[in-house]
Amino acid sequence: MRTILISGLLGLSTVGICLGIGGAPPTPEGSSDAVDAAIERGVDWLLAAQGIDGSWRTYAPHRRPAGVTALGVFTLLKCGLPAEHPAVRKGLAFVFAREPSGTYTASISLMVLAALGPEHPLAERADDLREYLLDNMEHAGWGYPSNSKGEDPAYSDNSNTQYALLALDAAVRLEGKVSQAEWADAGEALLGRQRSDGGWAYQARRDSTAAMTAASVASVQLCLNHILPKGKGKKVHGRLEEARALGLAWLAKHASVGENTMLGKADEDRTKWQLYWLYALERVGSFLEVSEVGELEWYQEGSKALLKEQEESGRWTAGYLAEVNTCFALLFLRQGSRHGAASTPRSRAARASGDAPLVVLAGDGHPKRLWIQAASDALAQHVAGDGAVECVEWLINGKAVARVNPEGDVARHPFALEHTFPGNGTYQVRAVMHLLDTHRRSAGELNSDEITLVVDEVFTGRDEQVLLDLGKSVLPIHDATITTSSTSRWTLPSAVADGLCACQWRAANDDLTPWVRIDFERAVRASSLKLAPAWQVGEAHDFLARPKEVEISLGKGRTVRVTLPDLGRAKHEIPFKKTSIKSLEVRVLSTWPGKGSKVVGLAEVELFQ
Repeated sequence: MRTILISGLLGLSTVGICLGIGGAPPTPEGSSDAVDAAIERGVDWLLAAQGIDGSWRTYAPHRRPAGVTALGVFTLLKCGLPAEHPAVRKGLAFVFAREPSGTYTASISLMVLAALGPEHPLAERADDLREYLLDNMEHAGWGYPSNSKGEDPAYSDNSNTQYALLALDAAVRLEGKVSQAEWADAGEALLGRQRSDGGWAYQARRDSTAAMTAASVASVQLCLNHILPKGKGKKVHGRLEEARALGLAWLAKHASVGENTMLGKADEDRTKWQLYWLYALERVGSFLEVSEVGELEWYQEGSKALLKEQEESGRWTAGYLAEVNTCFALLFLRQGSRHGAASTPRSRAARASGDAPLVVLAGDGHPKRLWIQAASDALAQHVAGDGAVECVEWLINGKAVARVNPEGDVARHPFALEHTFPGNGTYQVRAVMHLLDTHRRSAGELNSDEITLVVDEVFTGRDEQVLLDLGKSVLPIHDATITTSSTSRWTLPSAVADGLCACQWRAANDDLTPWVRIDFERAVRASSLKLAPAWQVGEAHDFLARPKEVEISLGKGRTVRVTLPDLGRAKHEIPFKKTSIKSLEVRVLSTWPGKGSKVVGLAEVELFQ
């Protein structure tokens, strides 16, 4: 068996042998180990909160189903997940399977495309989104296009406006055209809404708030970045500079990371929008490239507050939807408004203890790359005595998967293994180095500690099927009347037919045979039904009970009764003879027991032709 002497390949030192370098990836300025750990926990929670169809929960699934999902994808990209990550792929598919519905969704979708870059296949959608936003611009900015209420003659607000301008800036980075006149009109809208105290409010007739002032200062800066200070743009450019200075002065006087200062508002209103405010503050700091706003060291103080407020699960709540708040917190900590932040890869590389004879590292991405980073003095002594290394044996979950000989580019990644894992989950990895004496006989072994490796990058066949299902259900979710046998707290019957698997309905704890009935105004033809079970964020797939025996009533006495396998969160498909359906009832007759709760429910009911 061919062997190579370690002493011929590696440098020795009095503290051990360095077999490679597993350097940490570059991180945003001002970050720390505690911040990096908080980001990792937040990302893990966000991944766990994603529905199997790629969606995240929203307050308005029928009117704006994709807005929060677009924000979730944008956050994951800014936190370093690659476009190929299953969560990103599914989220992108969910967002772009439908037409934009409103300023927020269109804007964040365009920001997502800029984060992906011009080479991504979806980048061709950028022009349509840019035109949608420009077509919906009012003289006073942007608002909810379907909302006729608010200021006369058109509804608009500084929150919608800030996202539209972030999106138009993203469009320009994708080589889209936004004219000088359009930027000037946006600047005039911001100038017209600034209050006499120098701040901005949600709408002109309200009091100034920290969140809206920071958002508007950042929006003003975007306009300044694009308006040339000459010709017709010279006058508005100068006025915008004055407005920016007044806005910064307001923030210097009122800003506090602990609350969204809202003049004249109750304390609960101030804390409800705290994370929205911090993300707006991050944009001010990043766009203006300043470390202080007034005397406030915005990143240091904001990071301290966010680390303190992060829940054990990894999420942030602060009185609003946890999915949205967690995105805002992560974007602040990651300093996501810096254009280059998305190119910084996420690091969750596991590392074995430095006290073990061998130190093992695992890289990001999939397939996973495993290698020996360092070894103890025991190896140095063995090599000094003219010993050799036969191979390194890699074990995953206690089973040997490969033996790697010391050849190839060993000086860079010695004994490296590239391994494709069969699925997502948690794996235990260990390395064993087999030694040879001077006569090339076995001379014992050196072992690493086990490292716990979390794999979440595997795109499965079930994931692929979910993407194929998007937009194909014929169940008329906008014309459906839904009734249920019971409902648990914090869930809604309407969630079973809202087009999002992230929203869900659960039966009451004492409902032993729960059912859901869906009536349509007009009949639809279908030949199969798919059920997605309810699930608990942050828990194993078997935490809640899952449907086992179910009875499907298709109306007019037509009934299908089946026993479902335990597929965890995966969808179940129930085929039947193609028929016309105007009412549908799903009754759960028995369940697979949950390890944490006996409650059962459904995330989505779909019909397919």
